[in-house]
Parts: sequence; C-alpha cells; structure tokens
Amino acid sequence: MGEARANFRLGLSYALTTLQSHYGTRTPRVIIVGYYQAFSTTCTDGLDEYELAWITRQTIDLNTAIRETTALYPFARYAPIDFTDHAICDTDPWVQNDAATDGFLHPNNAGHAAIARAVLRYLE
Repeated sequence: MGEARANFRLGLSYALTTLQSHYGTRTPRVIIVGYYQAFSTTCTDGLDEYELAWITRQTIDLNTAIRETTALYPFARYAPIDFTDHAICDTDPWVQNDAATDGFLHPNNAGHAAIARAVLRYLE
C-alpha cells in the first residue's frame, strides 16, 4: 500500500501543480476532501479485528497523504470528513451497505450532505 499512496501523492501533486501552472497568481481555491471511516470499532459488519484495524490504518494513512500533499499548495485546503456515529452499522449510517449495488461503501444522501458541509466550512 505504500507504493499506492506514493503514486496517489504524485498524482495529487501533479493535479495541483497543473492548476497552479495554468492559473498562476489567480489560482482558485481548491478543497480536497479526506476519506471517512466507513466502519466503527463497535460494528464491523463481518470484519474481524485485524481486517478492521487494517482498513482503519489505510484510511488514516491515505488522509495523511492527502493532508500533507495539499499543505504544499497555498491555494488548496484539506477538509477532513468525520462520519463518527454514522458508520455502516450505526443507527443513522451515512454509508451505503448494500453489496448488490454499485454504491457499496459510498456515502448515501446524508453522507454527501456531511461532505458538502465540510467543504463549505473551508469556503467561508
């Protein structure tokens, strides 16, 4: 996974550098959102503790890569996404949990609204 994150960092840097080169001093504000934890520690939806720990660690490491890369560009901001108490098995989930659909592990309408609120906080 380290190689995948390194490639991700390079891709994100390339995209942000391209924006900066294209717009110069008039580069628009860019908000890069992080990833949410889809599983809580209390409801793993069939994952064992090792799988859950691996998924949690990968999400943390990916968000670190996004945050650190974004910090290199003054026009860009990292917006963390917090789905605490809204994971797959929680009472009010913001994540789809139907493996039969293309939306598995994607945000539902409430999750998208939470992501939009996180972005708006950085635009104010």
